[in-house]
Amino acid sequence: MYNVIDRHNVIVNGSAREVLMLTSNENDENVASYSKDIQDSQLRLAEPNVSEEETNYFKISTLLLGIAPRAVKINFDVAFPPEHLRDTLSLNIERLTELKNNRSINPEQWNSMFPSTGYPTSEFFDTTLMICLFRNLRATQISHQFPPPKDLSFEADLSRIILYRKEIANSKDRVFTNAKFTAYWNEAEAAVIRLSGGKLKEECGKLKIKLYDIAGRQKIFHKVQAGKKLAQIEVLDIFEKLNFKQQEKEGLYDLKKKYHVRANK
Repeated sequence: MYNVIDRHNVIVNGSAREVLMLTSNENDENVASYSKDIQDSQLRLAEPNVSEEETNYFKISTLLLGIAPRAVKINFDVAFPPEHLRDTLSLNIERLTELKNNRSINPEQWNSMFPSTGYPTSEFFDTTLMICLFRNLRATQISHQFPPPKDLSFEADLSRIILYRKEIANSKDRVFTNAKFTAYWNEAEAAVIRLSGGKLKEECGKLKIKLYDIAGRQKIFHKVQAGKKLAQIEVLDIFEKLNFKQQEKEGLYDLKKKYHVRANK
């Protein structure tokens, strides 16, 4: 690559003439690199978004696996004030032991309620455990079937959250039709907003209109898969019912710890 950069007087037939000299640009490599950066940037801007049906899947999964648990926790901390949580659990040790013995509470959940050091905190309670405590220590009626649309009670909304989470956790689909997305979203979002007292309304609204580009597709997919695995861990007794080997148990513990840290960043 050449640039016109210098003027020189050259003797031609006895007279001086000014000519333009072409010299090699010593910054050719830098210019080429800069041009490539511009092209790459333009290509990224031109990349298409993820398909609408896959975007629907990402949105509903994020709502139920990422946002909904925080709505449950808001209510849990009201029903079980953090400053009295240890005393409340200790006073109900007999009932909790029964739940542990009949496998309604798994060993990891038990350890989170009665840690070897420090105080218990809902920060380390999964959604299933919080709902279990609602049912057994606060006599909250949780349904195993979806409640009628007109039932907007606290119990009905908790039921919706756990049932939708279970469906997403066990789903093998990676796409949601617009009709299915609308049906799930409208009911689940409304339940989350009511349970949070409106605190999560803005976050839900932003998620609903969010677009995902191809470049970020794998990242959000892996995050959703980690959330699904965590939800599966919550609803399954991974130690007795699935009979995992110790190495596999440790792998699930690591996954839960890793996802918990990422979700709270």
